[in-house]
Amino acid sequence: MPIELNKITKSNVADTVIDQLIELILNGKLKLGEKLPTESELANSMGIGRNSVREAMKVLQVLGIVKRRQGDGSYISQEFTIPYDSLLLGL
Repeated sequence: MPIELNKITKSNVADTVIDQLIELILNGKLKLGEKLPTESELANSMGIGRNSVREAMKVLQVLGIVKRRQGDGSYISQEFTIPYDSLLLGL
């Protein structure tokens, strides 16, 4: 009789990048309107591939947290607000 094991989920690297950047914003280490380092610089400083950073930036853009300007770079959105639920949950 085979043993039933639970699946082990591996954390998505892009999700970790998203979490780190949001935490930096919430802690005030990244300010609204501040320009972010390039994807290559972020990837090198985090020790990950640029594709993971690119994927994270796309998600952050869709969420309205990051604004990307063609030829100029990525910026923390001036309209970024902390969701009320996150405050209640301590996220």
